[in-house]
Amino acid sequence: MYVGTEKSTVLNITAVLKGSDMYKAYAEYKSPNYELFGHSEAPTLFDDTALDEDELLTNLKAQLNDQPTVEVSTNYLGSVEDKHYLGDGDIKENHMIHFIHKPLGFNIDLKVVKLTVPHPLTNESVEVDFSNSPTDIIKIQQNLNRNIKKMNNLTQAAH
Repeated sequence: MYVGTEKSTVLNITAVLKGSDMYKAYAEYKSPNYELFGHSEAPTLFDDTALDEDELLTNLKAQLNDQPTVEVSTNYLGSVEDKHYLGDGDIKENHMIHFIHKPLGFNIDLKVVKLTVPHPLTNESVEVDFSNSPTDIIKIQQNLNRNIKKMNNLTQAAH
């Protein structure tokens, strides 16, 4: 005996999405440095917060590292023919220099990441390390401290 039943048809439909149909927003960005440094393909960026192509493109530009990482250690500025050895007051932390290296085709800005100042009586020049890396130890430490403070505030608020 069947009480209150009726005949029904159930459809099982599966959509197979391929390529750019899989995403709500899809964007492709070609760096202005493409001509300088040649073809290099970055990994695909997946962003769940982007709602349209403009927002996704903005995030792409912000996260793209389209320059090679350059690190230079020196104790003088200028060319090989016109050396200016660094003294104690010539360069400070967080200074930027414009680095030009014609044979390698570099024309970029570098920041001071390490400064080694010897004792004044040793008569040695200052050693300076430059880099264009977007993440340096200072930014890493600041992010760690910020995250620790957030966790401390959350645990104190819970008590």
